[in-house]
Amino acid sequence: MAYEFSPDQDVAGPSVSDGDGGRVIEFAIGFDTESDLIVLMAVMLTRTDRIDTLELHFGIRTRIGDGPASAPDYSKEAADSYIPKEGRTSILDLIRQCVMRVVADISPSHIVMETYYGHLPPKALAKYAPIGAAVIVCGYKVADQWRDPQSGINYWVFSRTAGTQDTKA
Repeated sequence: MAYEFSPDQDVAGPSVSDGDGGRVIEFAIGFDTESDLIVLMAVMLTRTDRIDTLELHFGIRTRIGDGPASAPDYSKEAADSYIPKEGRTSILDLIRQCVMRVVADISPSHIVMETYYGHLPPKALAKYAPIGAAVIVCGYKVADQWRDPQSGINYWVFSRTAGTQDTKA
């Protein structure tokens, strides 16, 4: 049997500590029973060099059986390998659910997000709008956004709005 795209239908369970001040939540994307391969999507808020700021990112991780998961792969090639075009909308919805859960679980003062690739065309940037909207639903506003002129990397900075609580305390 070859790889089978079989994503979770809903996000189950809370996010967990990454052991370094951040949080992570994962859901299954698919599997290959012959090789015991499990493919996961990880949505993470990880530490930055600023104590009040975490970075939001999401990527594909693989695991063989009960072994450790790989480092996140943010590449288009990984997405193309494991997520068929007709499954991308459902995966994006699951990522949004995870973003809302992980942000609500830790609620940092600021969240930064950036694209993996530079000079993305509007179609490729489109997936970041609903992800940013998921952060905003959790009590944040877009404090800044820009595209670096040299690298072409897009950046967003979200700040917690007045009236939302810091749950890290």
